[in-house]
Amino acid sequence: MKKYTILLVLGLVVIIGLTMLLLSDRPKMNGELEPTPTSVEGLETYSNPRIGFMVNHDSMFQVRQNSESDVQFYFHGPTQSEGTEVYDGIILSFQKAPITGTLDSFIEEQMKSFQDVGSIIEPLHDVILNGIPAKSFRGSGLGEFTLIFIPLDDENLLVASYLVSDPGNLGFQAKVDQILATFTLVME
Repeated sequence: MKKYTILLVLGLVVIIGLTMLLLSDRPKMNGELEPTPTSVEGLETYSNPRIGFMVNHDSMFQVRQNSESDVQFYFHGPTQSEGTEVYDGIILSFQKAPITGTLDSFIEEQMKSFQDVGSIIEPLHDVILNGIPAKSFRGSGLGEFTLIFIPLDDENLLVASYLVSDPGNLGFQAKVDQILATFTLVME
């Protein structure tokens, strides 16, 4: 259990810190779900019942499904260099993960493991994500990011994590907030 927890936390940190490698196009994976573009107040809709969610997002975001259980929305600001850590942009990732033990004990293990590679800058607290109860904390590792733990069922949860770096003060956090305000659970 502890090995899986460490791997999940390290995976999240690597995903957030190294997303710049995702700039190159790649062929569609077999069985990959496509975002469903629709016109919702000028936004596009991404729905993925396999992972368990739907959101509306600005068309400025690139969307990449990395696996059957992991999808990212990212945007690079005007000064961001290709192939480097994010210092001007947004990364928002959703990852479905199995719960081992209770939700609280699972999250506590994640936080303990995270402290091996970073630090907690905002402690775990309850949040409501578009009417859905969840838990969240903020950490600092390869940048400052927020993790949100959303229970899907007794065996799985969805981990939403995001990194916002906005040196030009262009309102990037508002774009993430806009996406999260449209978050809806969608199950297979």
